Amino acid sequence: MLWRILGNEQDVCDAYQSTFLQLAHYQARQKPEHVKAYIFRTASNIAISALRHRVTEKKRLSRVVDVHRGVDSPEKELDSKLLVETLRCCMAQLPEHLRNVIVLRDLAELSYAQIGQMLGITAATARVYRCKAIQLLAVWMGKEREERQWES
Repeated sequence: MLWRILGNEQDVCDAYQSTFLQLAHYQARQKPEHVKAYIFRTASNIAISALRHRVTEKKRLSRVVDVHRGVDSPEKELDSKLLVETLRCCMAQLPEHLRNVIVLRDLAELSYAQIGQMLGITAATARVYRCKAIQLLAVWMGKEREERQWES
């Protein structure tokens, strides 16, 4: 069912993981009355949420691309270049294991399984490393933005 809904291995694995995490944390670790039905419904809800997230992310990215294409003034172009440079600097500060996963997943567009093979880790570990890296980058980029606002 998840393969039919989501269509790619990484999303299916994420949905499986989320489903069983929810099952593990079900009402103070008690067993649901109908476990199979609970798993099926939870998995389908997670898959639908993932699809919705994918659609909103595509819309957001298309707006970012449109804004980037519509850069008229040198000031906007400079801000865009500054943002990219700030992201590069933050990525360079990441611990090597996190930076490697980010580069391979987001820039080289490799699957988690391929990343795991290359780095000698499991696909699940690669997924966790990417999550940690993105969280760190978000915090650091937020701090950089606040500092630039204070300087202005």
